[in-house]
Amino acid sequence: MDKIKEGERLLYTQKTGNAVFVPLADEVIKALEGMKFMPFWSGVGLPKSAVADWQRTLARLFKLVGLAGHAHRFRDSFAVNLLQRGVSLENVAILLGNSIKVAEKHYAPWVASRQAALTESVRRAWVSSSSQ
Repeated sequence: MDKIKEGERLLYTQKTGNAVFVPLADEVIKALEGMKFMPFWSGVGLPKSAVADWQRTLARLFKLVGLAGHAHRFRDSFAVNLLQRGVSLENVAILLGNSIKVAEKHYAPWVASRQAALTESVRRAWVSSSSQ
């Protein structure tokens, strides 16, 4: 809980090592307050071992419930949900620890503001071509 301050969780991006504060939902904060330890890693052992343990656990869980998937689905869902709610691609890239170019490559189809701008541009083009 020492990495949660004022409703935000301090994270370090995997690829760049940059510090990023991510706001947490109230229900997540309440759930974490009742825990005696931080989930996902106790701080003992190598982080790589903890990642491998969780990847195996999640793979078993996905199989048990009949879903095809892997741990990376949560990262993808996080990014897509933010983009669909209007968070900029630049900010999503920072939260993921990616460059904007990498984030754009993988998530551009879900950038709601970009799609809205494209749609409006095409509609304007139709209106101006029909008036000529």
